[in-house]
Amino acid sequence: MKFKIIWPKKEIDLETALSGERQKKLKRLGKHYNSKIEDYSLSSLYNNIVEVLKEEGVDYEIVTSGRFVAPNSEGGKIVLGYHCFSDSPIKNVWMLHTSASVGYFHWDRIGYSSFSEPAKSKKFFEESQKTIDTDVAVSWFNEYSQSVKENSISRCAQYGKYHAKRDYVFIAGQLSYDSVLRRKNLDPNSYYTKILEKYARENIDVVFKRHPAEFTGVAPKHNNIKPPKGCIESKADIHSLIENAKAVFVINSGVGMEALWHEKPVVVGGSCDYKYVVAKEVFGEECLKEFKHDKFRFDKEKVSKYLYHLHNNVYANCYDKENIRKKIHHAICTYEK
Repeated sequence: MKFKIIWPKKEIDLETALSGERQKKLKRLGKHYNSKIEDYSLSSLYNNIVEVLKEEGVDYEIVTSGRFVAPNSEGGKIVLGYHCFSDSPIKNVWMLHTSASVGYFHWDRIGYSSFSEPAKSKKFFEESQKTIDTDVAVSWFNEYSQSVKENSISRCAQYGKYHAKRDYVFIAGQLSYDSVLRRKNLDPNSYYTKILEKYARENIDVVFKRHPAEFTGVAPKHNNIKPPKGCIESKADIHSLIENAKAVFVINSGVGMEALWHEKPVVVGGSCDYKYVVAKEVFGEECLKEFKHDKFRFDKEKVSKYLYHLHNNVYANCYDKENIRKKIHHAICTYEK
């Protein structure tokens, strides 16, 4: 048996490749581009996979092509795909990609984010509520969320505080060409407009932050999702925007999970792996009308148990070799001849 690792970059040396790529973008875009944390986590994951395979005496090969496409099953091999998804599991194929939490990766049979097994099946949520110790989970949640908030940890660089003049709700924008929007429940532009109309009647501001790719030079002209007319646009730190928001609205952005660390009411308009613990998943205007942020109560035990389960048992922790070793052992144990 052999592992086939589809590398996330065309170069074998990830640190050099990612560093060179980052320097080019920094020169072009200045301080608004900084993916050092995410680059480091990406190289840590793949280098730790290789280290564990060497330590376990497992043969492997690295290929630098085939990213973004679900791999085919190959006889005698366990294949680790990158940034891909499939409608159903492929024999002896696992799919890896970043999760909403820096340093944690989907290690999944069918995909990532809205395409992942937790997004498609409630069984992971149900497992968490039955098997995870509440005290352990809440203690972990408190420690992890404090670190996220104090250090403003996010997949993209964050700058500046948001100074609100009155109460507001927050919308995190997304990209029309992002694959995860294939799992949306409703049209994003219409959704955003309805949010604005809803809160205009309540004299509450709507603050909108465009997806960071729109102002870091990654094809902004192609994004057909726009801020609703009449909203307040901000480029402030995502955690500053979330901190004082009365509610946070996304389609299925990872910002929704970031808002859970702040114990905020989160409303999603699409499928995502954290949808089971949000305030509401909406499918149309009537669903949105039903949502009352001031009636919301954050269920800390439920949220803590599920997020603990995701981060400690479902995702791969790129910095934790023993966690990666467990993922590799599981892939070997479930190998189908």
